Amino acid sequence: GHFSRSFRLPAQINSEKIEAKWDNGVLVVKIPKSEVAKPKKIQIS
Repeated sequence: GHFSRSFRLPAQINSEKIEAKWDNGVLVVKIPKSEVAKPKKIQIS
Protein backbone atom coordinates (compact mmCIF):
# COMPACT_ATOMS: atom_id res chain seq x y z
CA GLY A 1 0.00 0.00 0.00
CA HIS A 2 0.85 3.65 -0.06
CA PHE A 3 1.72 5.70 3.02
CA SER A 4 2.37 9.43 3.20
CA ARG A 5 3.42 11.67 6.09
CA SER A 6 4.44 15.33 6.10
CA PHE A 7 6.15 17.50 8.69
CA ARG A 8 6.68 21.20 9.17
CA LEU A 9 10.36 21.98 9.50
CA PRO A 10 11.95 25.05 11.06
CA ALA A 11 13.49 27.64 8.75
CA GLN A 12 16.97 27.07 10.20
CA ILE A 13 17.71 23.81 8.39
CA ASN A 14 20.08 22.98 5.55
CA SER A 15 17.66 21.47 3.05
CA GLU A 16 20.54 20.69 0.65
CA LYS A 17 21.92 18.08 3.08
CA ILE A 18 18.78 16.22 4.20
CA GLU A 19 19.36 12.45 4.13
CA ALA A 20 16.87 9.58 4.38
CA LYS A 21 17.47 5.83 4.42
CA TRP A 22 15.95 2.54 5.54
CA ASP A 23 17.78 0.86 8.42
CA ASN A 24 16.43 -2.57 9.43
CA GLY A 25 12.88 -1.60 8.45
CA VAL A 26 13.06 1.85 10.11
CA LEU A 27 13.11 5.08 8.13
CA VAL A 28 15.99 7.26 9.40
CA VAL A 29 15.89 10.93 8.37
CA LYS A 30 18.78 13.30 9.13
CA ILE A 31 17.98 17.02 8.94
CA PRO A 32 21.05 19.15 9.71
CA LYS A 33 20.72 22.66 11.14
CA SER A 34 21.95 25.61 9.09
CA GLU A 35 25.11 27.39 10.10
CA VAL A 36 24.10 30.50 11.98
CA ALA A 37 26.25 33.58 11.57
CA LYS A 38 28.48 33.61 14.62
CA PRO A 39 29.62 36.90 16.11
CA LYS A 40 33.31 37.54 15.68
CA LYS A 41 35.64 39.78 17.57
CA ILE A 42 37.62 42.39 15.64
CA GLN A 43 40.42 44.17 17.45
CA ILE A 44 40.80 47.85 16.60
CA SER A 45 44.18 49.42 17.41
